[in-house]
Amino acid sequence: MKKNLLASAICLAIATSPVSQAAFAAGQATAPAAATTASVSPEVAAMASDISAAAARSPEDLKQLLASVSDDKADTLQAASEYLTEQQLIDARSAELVQERIVELSGTKASAGSLFKNTYAQVGLAVAGVAGIAAASGGGGGGSSHSQPQTSQPVVTPPVAEPTPPVAVEPPVAEPTPPVVVQPPVTDPTPPVVVQPPASRPTQNEYDFGGGMSITGIQAAHAKGYTGRNALIAVLDTGFYSEHIELGGQFAGFYNAYTRSESAADAVDNNGHGTHVAGIIAAKANGIGSVGYAPDTKLLGVRIGDGQGKLTNTVEETAAAFRWAREHRADFINNSWGRPIYVSQVSRGDVEAAWSPLIAEFRTGAQGDVVYVWATGNEGTDQPGIYAALPQLFPELKANWVAVANIDDSTGRLEATSQHCGNAKEWCISAPGTYIWAPVPDSRGNDYYAPLTGTSMAAPAVTGALAVLKDAFPMLTNEKIVERLFVTANKQGIYSDSDLYGQGLMDVDKASMPLGTMSLVSGSGQIAPLSMTTMRMGGAFGDSNPFQGVQVMALDSQGAGFMTDLGGVVQTQTYRHDLVAATDRLSKQAPRQVSAGHGMTLTFSHNGVDADVMDNMVMGFTDNSGLTTRFGLVSSVDVLAGGVNFAGSSQQKVSFAAPYWMSETDSSAFGLQQGFGLAGGNLAFTAVSTAERTGVSSSYSYNLVDAYIPTLEIGLVNGKDSLFGTETGGALGFSNKAETRFIGVRGEFHRNDVTLFHSAYMGQSDVSARGLISGVDTVVTSSWSFGGKYDRGIQQYGLLVAQPLKVESANTSLSFIDGYQNGAFTTSTVNVNLAPTGRQINTELYFATASRAFDDIKVSLMRMDQPGHNAYAKADHVATFSLGTRF
Repeated sequence: MKKNLLASAICLAIATSPVSQAAFAAGQATAPAAATTASVSPEVAAMASDISAAAARSPEDLKQLLASVSDDKADTLQAASEYLTEQQLIDARSAELVQERIVELSGTKASAGSLFKNTYAQVGLAVAGVAGIAAASGGGGGGSSHSQPQTSQPVVTPPVAEPTPPVAVEPPVAEPTPPVVVQPPVTDPTPPVVVQPPASRPTQNEYDFGGGMSITGIQAAHAKGYTGRNALIAVLDTGFYSEHIELGGQFAGFYNAYTRSESAADAVDNNGHGTHVAGIIAAKANGIGSVGYAPDTKLLGVRIGDGQGKLTNTVEETAAAFRWAREHRADFINNSWGRPIYVSQVSRGDVEAAWSPLIAEFRTGAQGDVVYVWATGNEGTDQPGIYAALPQLFPELKANWVAVANIDDSTGRLEATSQHCGNAKEWCISAPGTYIWAPVPDSRGNDYYAPLTGTSMAAPAVTGALAVLKDAFPMLTNEKIVERLFVTANKQGIYSDSDLYGQGLMDVDKASMPLGTMSLVSGSGQIAPLSMTTMRMGGAFGDSNPFQGVQVMALDSQGAGFMTDLGGVVQTQTYRHDLVAATDRLSKQAPRQVSAGHGMTLTFSHNGVDADVMDNMVMGFTDNSGLTTRFGLVSSVDVLAGGVNFAGSSQQKVSFAAPYWMSETDSSAFGLQQGFGLAGGNLAFTAVSTAERTGVSSSYSYNLVDAYIPTLEIGLVNGKDSLFGTETGGALGFSNKAETRFIGVRGEFHRNDVTLFHSAYMGQSDVSARGLISGVDTVVTSSWSFGGKYDRGIQQYGLLVAQPLKVESANTSLSFIDGYQNGAFTTSTVNVNLAPTGRQINTELYFATASRAFDDIKVSLMRMDQPGHNAYAKADHVATFSLGTRF
């Protein structure tokens, strides 16, 4: 019995309903005239009585009765069916059996062009022959123009004697009202239609005209520039009117399954179904009529319909058609056709035996990453047709198989005639296919549109969406693209019922967004999560964002690429002077030195806020030979060196000694300095250790002229805080350790109550990198200051001009993925200088004194030019006032 189901010859034709051209243009249904007792003929009444009696006995008796009705009784059967339905004298299943017989009897009478000339039509594509492939109005694709309400009752309509010509449509204009179906007026009807160049993107009128797209997210995907240009789609159908204004230039090739011809003329559409399906996929974005889901994709038009639009080709011919599409590098193959049987009625062995060439071709295509899209069918049953459900028997095809159910976008629910996803729910998805306007052919050569309903219309919506995602993510395999469409489909609410909707309602917008965790990949293949990739530059780099505008490709969990601005991971903030810290520095005590005799000294100071906390404590020893030793705890290395320091005088964090000793977070350090007399000067070795940095230096001081002592210093510091406090993570990685070599000169001039001073240092730092940073040149930094102070008893006046530590150059090489071409990711290497754009200069005037009421009265006025080393930042001004007393 199962083999007979596969081998039986099925010829389903088209049921049509004659309507006036005016009614079609208005989008209204013209219902068949009601059959009444007074109006039916005795012959019709007799047949109606026989049908009613047979139906009451059993479906088998009714089938036998209907099989005995000859072709010349088709009109009588039609009228009897109308009478029984109108009078409600027959149940739904019996009416369906009657309708199927009417379709069979009228199949040879229906004209190929009548499909799109009626307000309500059901299309059936069929194949005749042993083991033939059959496509039916309910079995696979098929569509209907949807101006009548859909019910579970079969639509019974009389045959058409003279088909009404189709009506051309003018594209919608300003208001998104239902399209007016009229032929555009022309002054001379003879000139050919002028094809307008495609618009840069579809218009809202085109979206509104076609219908259904508003619930799919396709508009958002188009807005991102994804229009299917990287995909090639094969459409196996009745043929194609490739000269339609919407389809001209959209085809990359043609094939006729019967003749093996590759001529466009041999792929012409004698039915209209194929043209409509092709238009849903690839109608141009030309500002008129409808637009396809993938307006920039290319099509392979494979005609598998005969002269009447029926599928009568053999299994071998159908397999050859699929093979031609595969060999011409089709990514996706749309199949808006099928067979009205179910996998539950056959076995794997049955199908393998009957369709051996076809199954072999499907396996080959799946291995080559070809994806097959199938309509579930229009019988309204809870299971899809056999083609849509084929992976139930052949699981090896599942990853390359897509079944599509039809959603009515006006309700958001499954359309009544659509077959459910059922047991194909793992590879099934839902899309709008109800009352969809798309191109159709016309015998007069004009460009027409018509609305159809069916899973035949839903399937190309999905196929077009796959092409759009192929455009967005050419690095993904077609199987991965299908998986992406399934994972991102809307599964909320009613769409959670997978038996009806499969994976849910497709959402192309969501499918074009990142999926899961995003990662950055370096040119060498190192991978790091984007969420963990951070960079916060140290103060010497200023507050600029050197990576702003560097476009890199981040990959989601599926390997799909998305361009992102690398500057987005850099943490920057506008420079703001820390008044709290400035006030704290200003309130500190100036270090005081006491002598214990025999060359012993103690230099100390307390924290300005908490007098019990020692800020500096340095012991010093000097012998008669000029050997000096100083060691202790310091908050500024200036104290260890015994030279000028600014603790308690300036609100700046500025060092007269080398600025590389202390990190931005260090509050104290242990230091040791050993000095020797040498050639009339002093040679000193200094070692400093903090929580984050350790270093040594050697310096030589010489009394060059009266009261002026310059010092030349060179040193080496190893830091654990990367580059001057820079924090990195993920794909932007500097090592924690950095080595800095520095050289500098400083000098002091003392005369009476006046002290003049200067200091200038330059350093070179080396640090290793990882991730996107493939290399870092030696980082060059600088710092300098100069000024003077005047001590007059308890009053002190000072001027300090300083440039905080600044990166002069820090050239880095970034290597990253930036795109995809010819089957592989492309990488780029760019050089970025991390140095800031400007140079901060601080100019400070300060004054300190004391009174009976207050031990410390301090005022500081400061101007900061190009704060944050930002050349574009406005100058900042700060005034700080501090009062201190002991109690």
